[in-house]
Amino acid sequence: MANQKTHIVQRGEEVFVLPPVADLSPGDQWKIVNHTTEAWSVTLSAALCDDGGPGPVGVKRPVAAAAHLPLKIHMHAPKGAYEYQVVSKRGRKARGNSDPMVIIDM
Repeated sequence: MANQKTHIVQRGEEVFVLPPVADLSPGDQWKIVNHTTEAWSVTLSAALCDDGGPGPVGVKRPVAAAAHLPLKIHMHAPKGAYEYQVVSKRGRKARGNSDPMVIIDM
C-alpha cells in the first residue's frame, strides 16, 4: 500500500490540482493537500473511499484552507478511471490539465 499526495495550488487567479492524475491501487492512502487560503470541497465516486458505498454516487469531502484531506482507497475499489472535482465554496473549480482523475490500478 502506497501513499500519494495531490496538491491544490494557486497561480495568479487560476487554481490547479497537481498532479492532475492520481494513480492509486486499492488500499492506498491518498492525501489531498490544500496550499491555498480558500476552502475547497472534493467530490469523488463513493466506490473509491473506504467509508463510501457502492456505485458512482458522488461523495463530497471538505478540505479547509492550508489543510489536508486524508483518504483511504477502498480495498474493493473497481479498476478504472474516475473523474473528481475540486470546487471552492464560491463555486470556482480547480483543474488539472482538464478535470482531475483518479486511476485505480490493480
